[in-house]
Amino acid sequence: MISKLRITVVLAVGTVLIAGCNTVETVTFSPSAHQSAIVRDGIPAIVSQQKQSIVLVSPSGRGEPANGRVAFTVAIDNLTNSPLNVAVSDIQIAQTLSDGTEVALRAIPYDQLVTEEKQKEVAMALLTGLAAGANAYSAARAGYGNVNGIVYTPHGAAHYSGTYYSPTAAAVAQANANFQNEAMIQNTIATGQKNMTLLDRMILKDNTVMPHEWIGGRVIISAPISEPGKIKSYNIRIKVGNDWHSIDVSQHRRS
Repeated sequence: MISKLRITVVLAVGTVLIAGCNTVETVTFSPSAHQSAIVRDGIPAIVSQQKQSIVLVSPSGRGEPANGRVAFTVAIDNLTNSPLNVAVSDIQIAQTLSDGTEVALRAIPYDQLVTEEKQKEVAMALLTGLAAGANAYSAARAGYGNVNGIVYTPHGAAHYSGTYYSPTAAAVAQANANFQNEAMIQNTIATGQKNMTLLDRMILKDNTVMPHEWIGGRVIISAPISEPGKIKSYNIRIKVGNDWHSIDVSQHRRS
């Protein structure tokens, strides 16, 4: 059954960390009944099999960030002859703190991630616009210069100062500024398009999984609470049709 999941392909999709630069913590799984802990390409994963479905869960990289949101790659296989529905809003995450208190975490929906990415793009566009404006201003002033000197006359030395304007220097500076501004703008646009494409391709969305079909994607979870010197323990429950897959996760600093 497990071979049907094409595990190698699924894990390869999730090798890039969304979280960016951060201290990475080790993730381990505690398998329960009908579950198996495995390792693929050095990355831990857990396979959970229920009556109607198989679910594979793995960190979306070699660990999880110590601070901020965490990301898991999820693969789902429909074992039945009927379609099964999967909704991201049905994913339940609960963190158990050291005093036994349970705190609900949240699977971030795709629409929210898109909105956040668009806000980042607006901020980047504003910064690019400011930089382009500064370039243009500097170029506009590039043709002007100051001169200072001493002129010796029959009446003695005389100091002088003045300004000059060089059309050639101004034209060269303006051409350079235009090239730099165009490159910055194109880079901002390309980065935004790339990020949106990655979101669209990689984030798990609501789906009807057809008979004997598998789907896979990344689930972004709100930041677990950090307690000094304590392991982060949380449970991820994934609903597939009438099946509930309960995944126990431990996250701790590498020794």
